[in-house]
Parts: sequence; structure tokens; C-alpha cells
Amino acid sequence: MRAFPILCLYGELAGKEGDFRRGQWANCMSGGYMDRLRWNRGFALEQAAEDTELLEELIEIFKKSCKSDFETIEKGIAAGEPERVGAAAHSIKGAAASLGIEAIRDIALVIESDSRQGSLATAQERFKDLEKLLQLLQRI
Repeated sequence: MRAFPILCLYGELAGKEGDFRRGQWANCMSGGYMDRLRWNRGFALEQAAEDTELLEELIEIFKKSCKSDFETIEKGIAAGEPERVGAAAHSIKGAAASLGIEAIRDIALVIESDSRQGSLATAQERFKDLEKLLQLLQRI
């Protein structure tokens, strides 16, 4: 089994933000981005059968799908379409949950729940929070 160090999401400490995409797991003792994303790396690695390369691929796929789903949420809010918002939030929630990215999962869950009841209030309130977390995610 390969060692899986804490992934440092501090671009300035890791050297370059792209280190992760090149397969370089940067070590750090604490994690500013990590703390905000609340990434359960042990769970994520377990989901990837202890394969760090597979985990890297899964995170890259998640980042791409989140971008699209986030845009759908934004458009759904603007169009007043809670069903559309709920479906996109559900997609983000499920993918984040499977990778142990708990902060994104939690926000997507409350947006989805409220949207499923026909309301966009939570989506409008939490939109910027979700956007900030997804921006952090894009930096890995």
C-alpha cells in the first residue's frame, strides 16, 4: 500500500497549484483549503480502493462536473426553476459525498432539500458559499 500524505491545498506552500494534477502529493502539516473543504481524505482513498492515481482521476472528473452543475444552479436560480436547481445540487452532493468533500456536500444537501420543496431561498442564500468552495476545489 502506498503512503497517502495530507494533500496540501495551499498553492503557496506546495509550490504550484498544479502539483496535484501532475500526481505530486504535496505534504503539509495543516490545511487552510483542506479545513474549509473538510475533505475526509481517508474516506476518499478508501472509495478509490487505496489507489492514489484513481483518486486523482476521480477528483478531476468531479471538478469538471461541478463546474457544469454549478452553472446549472446559477441559471436555475435566475430562471426561478427550483427543480433544475435541486437536480444539479443533488449531483454535486452525491459526487462530493463519494469523495468525502464534506463542506461541499453539506451545502449542496441544503440547497437540494429546499429546492425539492419548491423554494429557491436557500440556493440564493448559499450560492456564494458554494461558489467559494468550488473555487477552492478547482485549485487542487
